[in-house]
Amino acid sequence: MKMTTVAGSISAGHASPVVGVAAVPSGGIGASEYEDEEKSLNLTESPSALSSANASANGPASSSRMGASAGTIAAAVLGTPSKAGAGASAAVGAAPVAPSMIRNPFMRRDRPWRLGSVLKLIVAPVLVPVRLALLVLLAAVAWVICTLVMLGVPHRSLLVSPISHRRRAWIRGTVQVIARLMLLVCGFVRVRVDGAVPYVAEMRESALILVANHVSVFDFLYFLSEYAPSFVAQSSFMRIPLLGDLAQNLQCIFVNREARAAPSAAELVADRYLSMDESDGSGFPALALFPEGTTSNGDQLLRFSAGAFALGRSVQPVVLSYPMMRWMSDVDPALVGVTPFSTLRLLAEPVLSLNVKYLSVHRPSEEEQADAHLFAAAVQKEMARELGVSCVQMGAAERISRRLSRNGLQMLSVV
Repeated sequence: MKMTTVAGSISAGHASPVVGVAAVPSGGIGASEYEDEEKSLNLTESPSALSSANASANGPASSSRMGASAGTIAAAVLGTPSKAGAGASAAVGAAPVAPSMIRNPFMRRDRPWRLGSVLKLIVAPVLVPVRLALLVLLAAVAWVICTLVMLGVPHRSLLVSPISHRRRAWIRGTVQVIARLMLLVCGFVRVRVDGAVPYVAEMRESALILVANHVSVFDFLYFLSEYAPSFVAQSSFMRIPLLGDLAQNLQCIFVNREARAAPSAAELVADRYLSMDESDGSGFPALALFPEGTTSNGDQLLRFSAGAFALGRSVQPVVLSYPMMRWMSDVDPALVGVTPFSTLRLLAEPVLSLNVKYLSVHRPSEEEQADAHLFAAAVQKEMARELGVSCVQMGAAERISRRLSRNGLQMLSVV
């Protein structure tokens, strides 16, 4: 389900270009083929110090490139004001941020091996195939029911007009039940929910846009089990068997990033918002957005894209966390540094835990309505405070550039 990296990738002109190779602390380059292994990122080292440290790992030829990019990444993480969104950077700078050393948000947090870990691998040959078979079966059941409900409705019309109230009720009920069963199959026996949960019929009076931090693929399952909302996905997602049809039946917003003339995600969200109505089921469903645009391990709250806040309307902040139980959990559910073996270990976990907290509906001030970056920064700060983590000005671009740097490649800006 590679819907993860695109579900919240809404950027209304907030993509600051990153030029050059992403700099990492000493010893980080080449540490892992998949993801970072550094436990923390030092943001106070000078570009020359970083370039010297990385030159020893990559060779003399990389020294000049590293020196040029170290300042770029440090400035991005520290929230140094840029030409676009200087006000947002200043606002985020006031958030609870550790200015010198931060925990790496892209590092896996799996626990060291112990006796329980070995025992789980022993039962994995039985538990993992059973879970996979049940997940596929549940997805197939959802697809069959939704296909029957949507007979006679062309897929193309789902992108431009809402479905009838009766069909919506069937789709929502089916998806909610199937998603809850999927969470149960994956080990989420109980999901702890705090705060005032807005019921679907009341969302017109509160907020129709759910804004959440992005940690795991299970984020989607939770929101599907609670609201069966729409998400934002790449247009290529429609071609995925079963999942593509289900996403269309949920009337997700599909963004074509390859076509320059295609509307941006922010424009599509703005158009959709005007037709959303959960009060009587006559309009489009609510939207669940992940403004970070990528996943992290939850140790930091990544930069929020401004596209989700460009409307200047109220949003419902939701914070998600996956605490690892002391005696039961060994594998971090976060979608970072994923390998086939880590996926196997995750599927072998007997019990997983998810905590959900609904914050108060954030109604933007006049200043925030006029400045989407300021609005995004305010919501980011509020959610970070609730999670007890720092706000960092890193995102998908920095994550990709760090990966490229370990292979001697560089990420260039596109004007």
